Amino acid sequence: MESIAYDVLQMGAWQTLFLVWGIVSVSGLLAGALIQLPWKMGRSAYVLSNGFSSFLVGLTSVLSLAVPHASENGYLSLIVAAYYGSLIPIGAFLGITAAARSLDAYGTRNRYILSFIPVANLFLLFAKPKNRTRTSGMKATGIILLSFILAMAGQSVSMRVKDTIVKRNTTETASEDNEQSRIAERYIQLISSRSDNFPEAPVKATKVAVKADTKTLIQVLQIEAPDEQQALLIRDGSMYALCNAENLKTLYSSGAAAMFSYQDKAGKTLDTVTASTSLCEIWNTAVDDGMTAIAASEKTPVKMDEVSTLIRMSYADKTLTRYITLSIAWPDGVEAEIISGECQLPLFQVNVGLTLRNVYLTETGAPLAAISADWDTCQALSNPERPTQPIDDPL
Repeated sequence: MESIAYDVLQMGAWQTLFLVWGIVSVSGLLAGALIQLPWKMGRSAYVLSNGFSSFLVGLTSVLSLAVPHASENGYLSLIVAAYYGSLIPIGAFLGITAAARSLDAYGTRNRYILSFIPVANLFLLFAKPKNRTRTSGMKATGIILLSFILAMAGQSVSMRVKDTIVKRNTTETASEDNEQSRIAERYIQLISSRSDNFPEAPVKATKVAVKADTKTLIQVLQIEAPDEQQALLIRDGSMYALCNAENLKTLYSSGAAAMFSYQDKAGKTLDTVTASTSLCEIWNTAVDDGMTAIAASEKTPVKMDEVSTLIRMSYADKTLTRYITLSIAWPDGVEAEIISGECQLPLFQVNVGLTLRNVYLTETGAPLAAISADWDTCQALSNPERPTQPIDDPL
């Protein structure tokens, strides 16, 4: 029930308006049809009854003030039910008065339905009474003025409630932001003297300094000026390194950020890469979207060489999978050679957390082998002191 109540509160302005109109209309139509009273109501009295109804609708908004406390303490559904439930007697009152007005104007109760139809309700409001009774101009003016005051009073209550809620939310948000900022700044001050909090940069660099700037912990690195392609690889590699650094997890959870600031030997800033909880989510999404687009855009089948054909590509869970058919039998002992070739791809020039998986099939679709390469595998191949072991990747 609480989740339903929350969903109701998340509705847009038009959806809320239609829901309120629907509740008032249904309850009014039922009351007008079921409660048979011989009352007649003139135009002035009908205007007054509508003004009073508007005032009551405005009063119901006071219940909105209890929403924050209700959502925290598990009775939000009661508040939502009370708000929309309070519209039922208001709708019933409108239905009864509309029936009385219809009886006065048309000699039948049946036209009370007009009251709940926009624009058509004017025909019920301004219709002359069947048996004319003169009301003094002063009295009619007074009634209309009182109706207007009641309607405006209800609207004023509703607006004051909304202003109170907005001011309270703004104050609470500012207070939470200030507290989060203080926590982040204190944490940065605590660890700013330690360079070992940062991961290794994705490029050969000299560590110059670690400093703090408000809510950002910065490591300054000196590098050779890269070309455009290298700069893009460094940015992606830096984001992956910063986003996956265990020593920075607490920093991010405090609301702060970490930055690699790259500069040349003259001290000129070449580029800065900043990571935080939200920025890492954005970067990961961008990587996944980009790799998915690459997999989808490849026109297949594509002849790779005399014996192999790329027939399909897919991307999921940080793994780009290529399905390749071979026109020959699977040769023994080629796994390391294949991995060595894959490690030359731009994908593995820096570590961005991706895996390339090749699934080899016969031309009839029978599986032959599956070979995967990732950053660690490629690093092992480039380091002769470390044994090279292909990833265990059974079909």
